[in-house]
Amino acid sequence: MTHPPDRDAVLQELARGETGAVTALGYSALRGYGQVHPTLAEVRVGRLPVRIEHPYTDEEVTVTHADVTESEAVVPVYEKRADPQFAFGYGLTFGRNERKAIGMTILDASIQLDSDDEPAENAEFVLDTIDGMDAFGFIEHLKLPHYVTFQSILDRIRSIRERKGVGEAGAVDSGGDDAAEQPPVAEASNDD
Repeated sequence: MTHPPDRDAVLQELARGETGAVTALGYSALRGYGQVHPTLAEVRVGRLPVRIEHPYTDEEVTVTHADVTESEAVVPVYEKRADPQFAFGYGLTFGRNERKAIGMTILDASIQLDSDDEPAENAEFVLDTIDGMDAFGFIEHLKLPHYVTFQSILDRIRSIRERKGVGEAGAVDSGGDDAAEQPPVAEASNDD
């Protein structure tokens, strides 16, 4: 996906996103890390026909029906804006999943604000975070050996410490043998 994405691509990614991630980021927008607190216009559950064009007759035929949940919301935007206005959020997901559809609605409205001020308003952050396949793959890769990566980080930290004059004990070398004495550490007592 290229950024910034068109709204249809945002809605597609939101529908494909992990329910927990969509719900959590939607919640973050409600709890003060965003400016979206919607009024739900409609939440409904229903069945939609799945239609295809018949390969021989070129007529449209229904091959099955799919359960879906749809949500629409109106969002007043005035707290952090010089121009008070309304945003509209939409969500549609397969199955009976009102929580995810409402979370999608909140995130759709948040992303339309197109701001980097809050995490839920940043399309790239939201869409990359809710993508389950990407997230799972990235987390799973941590189980693979990282010897080279760790060794380079270790070398980098040693080099920085050497340049700053930090000794083995973690204290900064003052350049002389008469290093400043550290205050004594109080022993813990059993009186607590």
